[in-house]
Amino acid sequence: MIKYKQIKEEGFCITDIKIEENLFNKCKSTFNDIIQKPNLHKIRNANFTVIAHPYIYDCFAAIPTLDEILEIPQAFFEGREFFLGTENLRRSIATGAKEGTTTIYHRDNNNLLQGDTEGNFLKVFLYLTDVGEKNGPFTYVRKSNINAKQQRTIEGSYRLSDNAVFSHYNKEEEIKFIAPQNTVIAADTTGLHKGTKVVQGHRDLLTMNFCTSKENDTEKQKVNSSFIDSLPQDKRDLFRFHSKQ
Repeated sequence: MIKYKQIKEEGFCITDIKIEENLFNKCKSTFNDIIQKPNLHKIRNANFTVIAHPYIYDCFAAIPTLDEILEIPQAFFEGREFFLGTENLRRSIATGAKEGTTTIYHRDNNNLLQGDTEGNFLKVFLYLTDVGEKNGPFTYVRKSNINAKQQRTIEGSYRLSDNAVFSHYNKEEEIKFIAPQNTVIAADTTGLHKGTKVVQGHRDLLTMNFCTSKENDTEKQKVNSSFIDSLPQDKRDLFRFHSKQ
């Protein structure tokens, strides 16, 4: 669709999608309950907490099945069949601890069963909290998705310092996505991106991966069979590679 052509041209798009209030509030309350229960966490360290199996909570599983959300991968993949890959639900917090993972610029190179990541992989983010300059805005280098495969070879490293990135790209092309809760952002994350380190407060974020073939480890993510059964057939296929429980 024309309104999502920016993703291919510049690598990202801040959409005008707003999740219906009752569903969004259910996601918020569910997350705030889970975050208090360490037995439901996949990873917990000084900088962030990652929730295990986000899609076993029907409110979160419902988000990527919404018609307005599905318009994004439908446009990006230009009508090709696509599926849900792995998902990430996390809280990032302010800390003095060193962070050496997603807060450093990188390009996603997720292993897909067939084909290259480029053109076959798309991330959609939902801000669950207001995100400002200090609590970890998603950050992207405009147009760094263009010739991503070639650029990855030139760069020679998966994680890159800001100095390395901006020796090649103009600093003015760095976009920080400062936006209120219930903002939906889409990005071709083969382009350079990171989550700016939280220095004040916290940031809650749901990340959904859409892929044209199976993404490695998708089978390790669980979803409720009853939720799948409640969907129309075309949407059931989105969860083809997830484990049903």
